[in-house]
Amino acid sequence: MHDGATHLLSVVVSLRHALNILSNCTVAHSWGDGVTVVGLSNTVVDCTIHDTGWACTDATALHTGGFGHRLRRNTLHSCGRSALVHRKTGGLEIVGLWLRHGKAKRGQRGIFLCSWPYGPS
Repeated sequence: MHDGATHLLSVVVSLRHALNILSNCTVAHSWGDGVTVVGLSNTVVDCTIHDTGWACTDATALHTGGFGHRLRRNTLHSCGRSALVHRKTGGLEIVGLWLRHGKAKRGQRGIFLCSWPYGPS
């Protein structure tokens, strides 16, 4: 899922496997991803994720992989290269995503980074 050991170890919150819920929290100040969601049917709801991707690698505020995740009413800002990265994520539900201060630190990739073959549903 990640580019190397340093990136993997620098994730603040990692939801893996199935049916996990991260709600009503703030995740901030990370060299890598703020939140990584992989597996099946995990949920991130009413969270603020900011100041992530300090290492200027392929890191983001919210990174997904897997199937059937729900991202609801989250605020992402001041992130590294992208605010939301979804790679090979099928059945992804994104509702009420707020993006603020979308400036990238180096090598801006944009707000969203999608990789074939899946994208948001």
